[in-house]
Amino acid sequence: MSGKGCYKISDAKGCVSVYEGEFKENMFHGRGKLQLRDGATYEGSFLRGQPDGDACEYCFPGDDEIYQGDFRGGKRSGFGEASSSVFNYTGTWKDNKPDGEGKMTLKSVGKPMVMNGSWLAGDLDGHADVAWPSGAKYSGKFSKGAMNGAGVFTFQDGSTWEGKFIENNAEAAMQS
Repeated sequence: MSGKGCYKISDAKGCVSVYEGEFKENMFHGRGKLQLRDGATYEGSFLRGQPDGDACEYCFPGDDEIYQGDFRGGKRSGFGEASSSVFNYTGTWKDNKPDGEGKMTLKSVGKPMVMNGSWLAGDLDGHADVAWPSGAKYSGKFSKGAMNGAGVFTFQDGSTWEGKFIENNAEAAMQS
């Protein structure tokens, strides 16, 4: 099958997934919209049956998360933004995880927690700036999501620790 059309997929329980859009060689290929039986929706480009392309949107069932951005091989890859009532991340992705430069904001009742910097496989890794709701801040190196390496931690009262951090702990730090 090639061209445009609508395809319904039913399982043994009668639950239906629906694809409406372009086909090529019996696969979703080109622009289309896929609504899965669990309520998730993807609208954008498909390549050989997988979400793949720019300006795509995916709404996740059971929560309010929406992703708009690039997909490659059915996964979030490239630039995109994910947002929900709990968080917002804008930046680069690889294999469905923040990877590269990006900014994540964790929303809370008061001030949000903001993490801006380098990410690797979903964790801060490299240089980043973090601001906690309490007013504390950290600017420095991270590894696998923990403060590791040279950095400056600023407390709510404005005092600072500057030096080397290992697994979120200050070592040989200088207080000012």
